[in-house]
Amino acid sequence: MCELLAYSAKSSEPLNQVLNAFYKRAKYHPHGWGQVILDNNNPEITKEPINAIKSIKLHKLLENPIDSKALIAHIRYATTGDMKYENTHPFEIFDNSGRRWVLIHNGTVLKDEIIQKYESSQQGDTDSERIIMLIADEMNKNIEKKNRPLDSQERFEIIDNIIHELSKDNNKLNLIIHDGEQFYIHTNGYGQMHQTSLGDGILFCTREINIPDYKLSWTDVPRLKTLCYKDGKLVNYGEEHGNEYIPDPEIEKELIARYAHLN
Repeated sequence: MCELLAYSAKSSEPLNQVLNAFYKRAKYHPHGWGQVILDNNNPEITKEPINAIKSIKLHKLLENPIDSKALIAHIRYATTGDMKYENTHPFEIFDNSGRRWVLIHNGTVLKDEIIQKYESSQQGDTDSERIIMLIADEMNKNIEKKNRPLDSQERFEIIDNIIHELSKDNNKLNLIIHDGEQFYIHTNGYGQMHQTSLGDGILFCTREINIPDYKLSWTDVPRLKTLCYKDGKLVNYGEEHGNEYIPDPEIEKELIARYAHLN
């Protein structure tokens, strides 16, 4: 399926080598790429529904120095939704307080009653886009109820509750979300999200990557709970929900076959 990467730190770090190593894995994830430097004054998402290895735009982007303390990147392997711009990660949405939410997802929400209502209004076809629409809706309900923007603890509790619900019924939910201030990290599969120190921050990736000139010590991200990071530090975490994803070979075979024509 897809692969995710995020970097959170207190100060900027050169990330060209990190991104080059990450995008090489697009050989196995050919259905799109995207990234966003979140600490820019104008953090515009750049993405294309093509193989990152074949992207002239990405090649030119990586020719220039990329220094960041908050970055998200994604390479896509389609399991829901065709190969088009509207289905390419990252996804973004603004809540009614003006807060910008950015999301990347690895996995498939097969039991999707909680997000099914967004199918008629979303731009693309993916369950990932429906997840971020649910997030905005829940934030807006609470903003209206409290008649003010939500603080960091309130936002965390809403995200944690959403993850608890969506991770039920063996839904695969490897998520990286950013709310303009902090990252939310979640995995409910064994060995499907890793972390390592880098500079004065922390690098997250669904698969360990080797990076020239760096000696990285990768460890597994704690599973089955929502983790919240700001400036490279863990600032909040939720209770374990117990909704572990157990791979079903038959379902995974079906998902792969469904989009084999895109390769």
